[in-house]
Amino acid sequence: MDSYFATVEQQENPYLRAKPVGVIKAVGRTCVIAASKEAKKYGVKTGMPLSDVRRLCPKIILVPTDMEKYFYVTKRFADICRRYTPLVEMFSIDELFMDVTSSEHLFGGAVIVALEIKQQIKKEIGDWLSCSVGISYNKFLAKLASKKNKPDGLFVITPENKDDILLSTELVEVCGIGRRLEKRLSSMGVRNFSQLRQLPDSTVQAQLGSHWPAVLRRMAYGDLEDINSVSYNKKDSVITPDQISAQKSVSRTYTLFADTYNLRVINQYIRNLSEETAWKLRRMKLVGRLIGLSIRGADQGAWNHKTFKIPTADGLLIAKVCEQLFKSLNWPNPVRFVGIYVSLLSPNSQTSLLPKDQKRHEILKTMDYVNDKFGQFTLYPAQLVDGEQVKPEVNGFLGDKGFRILHQ
Repeated sequence: MDSYFATVEQQENPYLRAKPVGVIKAVGRTCVIAASKEAKKYGVKTGMPLSDVRRLCPKIILVPTDMEKYFYVTKRFADICRRYTPLVEMFSIDELFMDVTSSEHLFGGAVIVALEIKQQIKKEIGDWLSCSVGISYNKFLAKLASKKNKPDGLFVITPENKDDILLSTELVEVCGIGRRLEKRLSSMGVRNFSQLRQLPDSTVQAQLGSHWPAVLRRMAYGDLEDINSVSYNKKDSVITPDQISAQKSVSRTYTLFADTYNLRVINQYIRNLSEETAWKLRRMKLVGRLIGLSIRGADQGAWNHKTFKIPTADGLLIAKVCEQLFKSLNWPNPVRFVGIYVSLLSPNSQTSLLPKDQKRHEILKTMDYVNDKFGQFTLYPAQLVDGEQVKPEVNGFLGDKGFRILHQ
C-alpha cells in the first residue's frame, strides 16, 4: 500500500486529500512515522524529526496514529487478496506476499490478478487508496519490483529483464540490506549490484563473516532460493500458518514521551503492556512460564525475569510479577523505556477446576470478546483510568511474525 498511514487518514478525512500530511505516533512525539505522497514531494521521510519536517514543508498537517483504523483496513486489504489464493503472507502492516502460481490461470494471469486487486481496493475500501504491485518468480525480486513504479504502480521482473533491473539498482533500494550492512559494503566500495557481483567471496567472508558470501552471491544475481537469508524464508515460498516455527516468546515494548521517576506511572505502563502481551498470548492460544521485564533510562538498562511452574496468559498476574521485578532492580534512574516479555511457552490446553480460576477465565474471555469487537481497550483495568493508554502498534501488534501470520 502506498504511503499507507497517511493515505488512510486522507481517505477518512477529505479535508486532508491532496495536502501534505505527516503521521506521528501521538501528540507530543518528535518525529514523523509516515508521510503522504504530497509531503514526500517536499522531501519529508519516515523517521524525520519534526524540526526538519517543518523546515522542508511548513504547511504540513500532523495527524496522530490510529492503529485500530489501519489494522481494519489491512484486514480488508488482505481479505481481497485471499480471493485469488490462500497463500497470503503478511510481511508488514501495509504489505503482503501472495503466491498465485497455482491459481493465476483461473483469472487470466498474475498481471490481471494484480490489476483486479488494485481496482477492488479502490472500489471496496476507498478511492484515495492505492497500492504498488511487484510481480516476479521469487519474493526477493517481487519485493524489488514493487518499488520500481510507485505510487500506484505495477512492475514485472522476468528472467529476461532481471539483469537489466538489478544492474540499474542501488543496494540501498534492496529489502534485506539494512543500514549497517549497506555502510559496511559501501566502505568496501560496493554500492550497486554490478560491484557486488565483482566482490570476491573471500573478501566478503573476511569482512562480514562466513554467513554472507553465499547470501550476497545469490542476492547479486536475484536468486535467494534455498538460502536462509536476511529477510526471506529458506525456500522463498509464502509462509503459511502450518510452516511457522514454534513461537519462543511474546513481548511488548514502549518508549515513554518523557523520563519519569513516578512509581505509579511506571506501574501503569507495566500493567498496560502486560495486558497487551497477555492478549496476544490468548489469541495465539499460548501460555508462558517465564515472565520478564526490561527497563531503560539515562543511557542505562537492566532486566530481570522469574520462572513459574504454572504457565499463564493473564495480564494481571504478568503485571504483578513485573512490578515486583522492577522493585527488585532498585532502579536509581528515570525510566524512559519499558518492555514486557513472556517465554517458555506452551499450548494453552489445561483448564483449572478451581472456581476462582474458572471465574477469572470467563472474565478474560468476555473482555477479549468485547475488545475484539469494539476495539482494543474498550474494556481495560481501572489502574489505567487516569494514565496514558498505550494501544497496539506496528511493533507491538505485528512485530511477532507468528502472530501477524496467524491472526492477520
